[in-house]
Amino acid sequence: MSSEFTFWTETFKIKQFEIDTDGYALLSVIADNMQEAAGSHAESLGWSMQSLLDQNMGWILNRFTLDIHRYPKAGEVIRIETWPSGADRLFAYRDFELFDDRGGLILSARTAWLILDIKRRRPIATPEDVKEIGARSIRNARIEIESKIPAPEGDVVKSIRFPIRRSDLDINQHVNNVRYMEWVLETLYEVQNIRPRFLDIQFKSEGKYGEVAISERYDAGSGDHIHRIVRESDGKELCVAIVHNA
Repeated sequence: MSSEFTFWTETFKIKQFEIDTDGYALLSVIADNMQEAAGSHAESLGWSMQSLLDQNMGWILNRFTLDIHRYPKAGEVIRIETWPSGADRLFAYRDFELFDDRGGLILSARTAWLILDIKRRRPIATPEDVKEIGARSIRNARIEIESKIPAPEGDVVKSIRFPIRRSDLDINQHVNNVRYMEWVLETLYEVQNIRPRFLDIQFKSEGKYGEVAISERYDAGSGDHIHRIVRESDGKELCVAIVHNA
């Protein structure tokens, strides 16, 4: 397989109904389009969501790290470039860079994916041909990533309760990862700058229909915030995140 097949590009336009109250694209909209591009590329490589579902497996996003240079506005056309950037025993990594129509960098991102055995609800080892595709990585996204998201300290500053609806679920029958992102950002709306410049979120457990998720924000100083989303019934962490506003 040549390197040209391990690189994917597509474009999307920011629509009026995809912007916030100040006219900037919602981060959830950007993330959805990035994952749509990733899905299209995976399909071209023979690893589509449907092909995995036919084998009772599914792609699961474990970690999503974004370094955001600016937020586009309605009408802008955005070019997504994405490629597999490596793999190990459990995870397949995929990088992204997004550009405006003048070639200006909008954001860089890195993602870590695993394959879930849907019946057993457990991850399986990364297949060798997925590792081979990752080994052909031709570049790395311009982003620095910490090895671990720090644990929160101190008291909860903001807490919001989210009953999980059917519309929050994806094809894997659990809460969609972008919904978690929205719930994290919801706790920041009282902060002056609600469009973060950096977001690192790790998904740890599945949220299911009928459960209640609690999104918590902890201030970490210097415009940083640590977040947890936990299941109300037992306190189990569903995801953790760190957000930089500066």
